[in-house]
Amino acid sequence: MQNSIDRLQEENKNAQHLETPVTKPNRPLKSVFPGKYIQGEGLIAELPEIIKSFGNRGLILSSRTAKESILTKYAKQYAEDGIVLDEFKGECCEKELKRLYDIVISNKINVLVGVGGGKAIDAAKIVADRAGIPVIIVPTIASTDAPCSGCAVIYSDNGVFESVYYQKMNPEVVLADMNVIANAPARFLVAGFCAFNTQRVISTRRNSFFISRRKSCFWSFSRASSYGCFTFRNGNGLFFL
Repeated sequence: MQNSIDRLQEENKNAQHLETPVTKPNRPLKSVFPGKYIQGEGLIAELPEIIKSFGNRGLILSSRTAKESILTKYAKQYAEDGIVLDEFKGECCEKELKRLYDIVISNKINVLVGVGGGKAIDAAKIVADRAGIPVIIVPTIASTDAPCSGCAVIYSDNGVFESVYYQKMNPEVVLADMNVIANAPARFLVAGFCAFNTQRVISTRRNSFFISRRKSCFWSFSRASSYGCFTFRNGNGLFFL
């Protein structure tokens, strides 16, 4: 593990000398972050209290896997707290976005939570933005850059890319439960490493971070909000990492 970290640090040092449109912008880079980033073990149990800090009618949109393996045991508590638990249908398309938006309106939801991978998170961000309510993001895998970003991708019903949706602001809260991340399938952690390796070459060095794994995995960030998901704006356009 130490050899891997040493190699990453050496590559990181070499990458600082690369002159690309991102590393050498015409104007200073700007980083856009979520309102609050919370990281730790067992944080999923604190979700109801976090929801209450933003509203009294919460909707948790969860992927099927996260719902069955993580959230089911909290269902009774959610019901007592007036929190609606809904399962994401698998595709961030206009049909699903409309279904979710109708749930928000009919149930007078005033805070939305997205739990799962990239598409579930993107759907939550888009619906919350359209409804004008705060969104809380709970990523369950390391291989997605959706949690902190200010944009989301809309697909067709069949999963074909259609457009990028730009939110008015980034998520209010990103809640990263390390136990949840560690218990996800190993391939998603490996994919997170690959994404991280790519981002290191084109992102600013100060915001790079290292991931290590022991009995379970944990993330050590050079900056707490550095989930690897930034929106950089410069004279050459927008770059989503």
